[in-house]
Amino acid sequence: MRVIALLVWLATALLGLTMSVAAQSITPQSVHNADGTWSFGWFAADGTNAAVLLNGQWLPEWYGSILEVGPDGHLYLRGLTLWWVWNGHYFVESAAGPPHSSIPGGARAAGFNTVALNEDFTKQKPADWLGGCAHAGDGRPVLPWGQDDHGHTWWLNFWWAYGSQPCLTAQRQDPQYGGLALDLPWHVNTAKAAEGTVIESISENYNSQNHTGTAIAFPLGSYYQIIARFSPTDLPGVLLTLHTWGPDGVWSYDCGCVIEWDVMETSGPEVWKYDSAVHNWGAGGGGFILHPWRPEDLAPGTRFDPATYNIYGLRVTYDGSSRAVGCTYVNDVFQRCAEIQIGDRERNARHFLIVGNLCDYWNQPNGRCQDGVETHVYVRKVEVFSCAQWQAGACPGTLLATGP
Repeated sequence: MRVIALLVWLATALLGLTMSVAAQSITPQSVHNADGTWSFGWFAADGTNAAVLLNGQWLPEWYGSILEVGPDGHLYLRGLTLWWVWNGHYFVESAAGPPHSSIPGGARAAGFNTVALNEDFTKQKPADWLGGCAHAGDGRPVLPWGQDDHGHTWWLNFWWAYGSQPCLTAQRQDPQYGGLALDLPWHVNTAKAAEGTVIESISENYNSQNHTGTAIAFPLGSYYQIIARFSPTDLPGVLLTLHTWGPDGVWSYDCGCVIEWDVMETSGPEVWKYDSAVHNWGAGGGGFILHPWRPEDLAPGTRFDPATYNIYGLRVTYDGSSRAVGCTYVNDVFQRCAEIQIGDRERNARHFLIVGNLCDYWNQPNGRCQDGVETHVYVRKVEVFSCAQWQAGACPGTLLATGP
């Protein structure tokens, strides 16, 4: 058993699967299951992780910041991007984590305790899960415009570039880290730098005026989160994004009822070009929430590595009237906030999701990325947390501009 435990610890160290929640945010806790009493002990030297204790005894080399007993009775330990489960003798990787989704601390602080979306791409989906594709990943062109507008959470390509990419997006084994993930591949073509390969939670023919199409959208007052990475990691300009947009902006770009929340925008290895942002295109205003993302710009304990999976989060709180605040989280660690004014037509606006593999062309020399290179975005999870009444309208509350 000692040999197996050592191998597990070595695998953990090699993969860098250490916890990334700031030490001060770890709530002292004691949970119980059939194996005994689990608790946290002292903090590690990095001030980020706490020792894991079973019946008061340290499990050597194991640190973490979330201990949770699932409905199945097993003890789960949260890692940077993975969960681990105790099998009675040692920890093993748990692809899905506890049987229910854990609420991030930043979401809980705002009262966003309802899981509005839990899209887990580490679990196999049916072949036709992706709107526009009869069989995701088979390489065929998307189905005719408007033919496949119901029965999905995600559709391939931007609505204004519906046929730009064939059905190459699919769940695949991550070639570097293993495990199932969603792969968004793109052969870089700078003539289509603003299209790339994307999925969005709205059908391409959505039109609220004509009551056509489908929009899976969320209110002002939500917490957006994605666990993802990009490849290759040494190529400037690789743009991994999680954006929001307003459904009514699909049929009327200048409707004055759309706010774009950018959870993050990467630029390959050049972290000084990374940002999270908010844009109010109809009424003006907005700007960066967090920019740049150099190590000295991130909060202590973030442990951000652009070459690996990271947890990117954005919390939006709304006062119910004219103000909203967006706050960036990286690996569950609070970073920074920015406020934006809300216009009359935006108060009840919804926000659908866009996950993309594109080119950061506006930051690259001569506005170009490297044509012909194949880039990938790998996604493990996309989640949204909101209030219990999120389907009926906005989720107003107290404006929050601080952690957790």
